[in-house]
Formats: sequence, structure tokens, C-alpha cells
Amino acid sequence: MMHRLALLLALAAFSGAGMSQGARPAFLFLGSYHMNNHNRDMFNLKASDVTSVQRQREILQVVDAVAAFQPTKIMIERDVADQAEVQAQLRQTCDGKRSESKEEYEQIGFRLACRLRVPVVAINYNDLGPIADPKKIDIGTANPKELSKVMSLGESDNTALQKLEQTESVGKILEYLNSDRKTREIASRYYLLARLKSPKDRVGANWVQYWYGRNLVIFANILENTLPGDRVLVIYGYGHGYILRGMAEESQLFDVVNTEDFLHDHL
Repeated sequence: MMHRLALLLALAAFSGAGMSQGARPAFLFLGSYHMNNHNRDMFNLKASDVTSVQRQREILQVVDAVAAFQPTKIMIERDVADQAEVQAQLRQTCDGKRSESKEEYEQIGFRLACRLRVPVVAINYNDLGPIADPKKIDIGTANPKELSKVMSLGESDNTALQKLEQTESVGKILEYLNSDRKTREIASRYYLLARLKSPKDRVGANWVQYWYGRNLVIFANILENTLPGDRVLVIYGYGHGYILRGMAEESQLFDVVNTEDFLHDHL
């Protein structure tokens, strides 16, 4: 796996040289809460029904705002292996033969793709990578006292977000989640996680290593599907924002649009 990552980075460097010969791609990351209530994350928001009349009105406002970016490709949190299914679902949705699911990438991404007639690309990667043993990243085995400190912070964050979800529009929630302040706060939490240790292993550092590695492959998937002059909109869980935005900036392969400023100007 590490050899594959090294190769992907090398290819990224070459592709960057190719991109520089044309217009550098634009990059906008739209981080979202999970509207379909999968309950798969460490801390889970209970989202209200996005198919309600009010939420649908708010989501269309977000779609109208993001349309101003004029994306040429929309990249979403679906596994790469699902691309054929994504294309079929998008085609059926655009033809009026299928309604959007409650997934945020369909509520916003599919609607926008149908309006602008642009492709939707599945870029997600969710394997363990080099850390093949799930026990190596089981933070539940960490020192209980240290773990409780980290968990209490996460629960406090989630409580604040839950209150926001119950009182604000979808647009306001997304503005909050994509703010520079919130993005930095999320980043800081992973340094706390990295300090967690079990009696036998540094499970916290292993988990954060897995998390960064996962995002690195996702970013490589973004690069693989980007051409000079593209305007790439990435719709993903907001926890990925600080890494994927950072990689897009640090690689110098994209003109990165500040999400907070963009939403403030267009919502």
C-alpha cells in the first residue's frame, strides 16, 4: 500500500506539470453533515428530515448558491467502485424517473449536476490501508481517563451542532461547518486523538495515520479525475475538509476557493 501511495504522489507531481500548461483547475470543498443519518461516525448528528418542505426550500437555496461556482465536475463521497451505479442513478434522477435520496451528495450534488449537465464522480476510499489490523486503531482500548477527555470534547461539539441543526437553515449550518474557525478546530481534535495509547499500542496515532492515509488516497482520486481548466466541486463529510482543502492548497495544483467566503457571498 505504501508503494502505491508513493506512486500516486509521483503521478500527482507529473500531472501537476501537465495542468500548469493549461488553466489551473479551481477547487471548492463543500463540507456537509450526513443528512441520511447513517450513524457510522464517532459522533453522530440526528438530522431532521431533509425531504420536508422547509428543508427542501433551504437545500434549493444552497444549490442556487453553489451553482455560482459553475463546477464542471462534482466529486462525491461514494466509493470509486460505485461509479457505474452513481452514473445510472444520476441519469435516472435527471430524467425524472428517480427521486434524490436523503444523501447530501444527492440532495445538493445530483440536483446541481442535473441542472448544469455535468458529471458526478465517486472518489471515496475507506480501506484500512497499511494498518490491516482493526485492533491497531481501536481507540476504545485507550487509557480511560485520557479517552474520556477526548470524547467529552467531541460530545460537546456534537451537542452544539445538534442545537444548530434544530434552529438554523441548511445554508447556515453549512456556513458554520465550512468556516475557517471550525475547520481549524476539527484539525486540532486529531492531535488530541493521536496522544491516546492502549497498554500495548499507540492506538490514537495509528488511527490518525489511517485517517490521513485515507484522505491522501481520496485526494489522489480527485487528481486522477481532474483536467486542466476544470472547476471541481467536492461534496463530502465536513470532517474531511481541513485535510482535503489543505492538500489542494499545498500541492499547488489547484486554485482553491475559500468555502467560508464563497458561502458568505452567495447564500
